[in-house]
Amino acid sequence: SSKKVYLDNNIIFREPHNEQETVLLFIKLASLNATPLAHANVLEYSTSEGIDAIANIQLDASSPVEKDCLVEFEPTFGQFIQHRHPPKHVDYIICWKIENHLKKSLTSNNEWLYSFNLENYPKEVKVIEISKFNNIEVK
Repeated sequence: SSKKVYLDNNIIFREPHNEQETVLLFIKLASLNATPLAHANVLEYSTSEGIDAIANIQLDASSPVEKDCLVEFEPTFGQFIQHRHPPKHVDYIICWKIENHLKKSLTSNNEWLYSFNLENYPKEVKVIEISKFNNIEVK
C-alpha cells in the first residue's frame, strides 16, 4: 500500500510515483496556497514530448514573478537525470524527492529549494523538493 500525503493533518494525495501524480499534487498544493513559494501558477501542462509545463513562479515576496518558466516534473530528481533531459530547456525541476546522494551536486538555498549551474551555459536551474515543504507529512 502506498503512503499518503497529509497537508496540515488532512490527507490530500498519495505519495507520487510518476510524473502525472507529481503534477497533480503540486497543482493541488498551489491551488490551496499551500506551497512555500510566494506564487505558483501552472498555466499549461502537456504530456507530449518536450517540456512538461509552463508556469509563473515567484519564489518569495522579494523576488520578481518569473513569467512562462519551463518546468519539468518528476517524482525524483534522479529520474530527471536518467531521462537525460537537456537542462538548458528547463528553468525549474519540481520533484517529490531529491535523493540524498544527488544533493551533493546541488546548491542548497533552503530546505526545499536547490539549484545548479550548467557547464558553459549562463543559466541556473532551480530544483524544488515538494516533500520538504514544512506543512507536508507522509504516513
